[in-house]
Amino acid sequence: MVAEKKTGTGKKSRRKTSSRNTETAAGKNKTSVKGSGKQESKGNNIKIENDRELNATLILDDSLTISSAVNLKGQLSGYLGKYRKIEIDGASVESIDTAALQVIVSFITQLRRDSVEVSWTGKSEILSKTAALLGLTSYLEM
Repeated sequence: MVAEKKTGTGKKSRRKTSSRNTETAAGKNKTSVKGSGKQESKGNNIKIENDRELNATLILDDSLTISSAVNLKGQLSGYLGKYRKIEIDGASVESIDTAALQVIVSFITQLRRDSVEVSWTGKSEILSKTAALLGLTSYLEM
């Protein structure tokens, strides 16, 4: 499971948040906050908070295994082409297998092809060890 938080310039909106609209489609909830310029999407593996600056923080869930790899891939691919910068926070990862790491590698590869800036804001010991064991530390720029 993954959660994503989008960050921007830090400017505050002077308009008050007036309401929330919720829409459900294909197992995903999408909530927008009127007046704030923020949008939050939730799915099985990703939570995203958007603002007007096309930056996002992807927060990896504590368990990323083959059983969640297909959902993870589908959700990540839905965010391709939408951001200029993505930060990945893997600090809470407690278990990860090669299938889930392969999905993350594929996602990062596509982001780089699209000239999206990718960086890590946190890495758990197990995430770092698994990447090292598979020889991916340098490629993932961990």
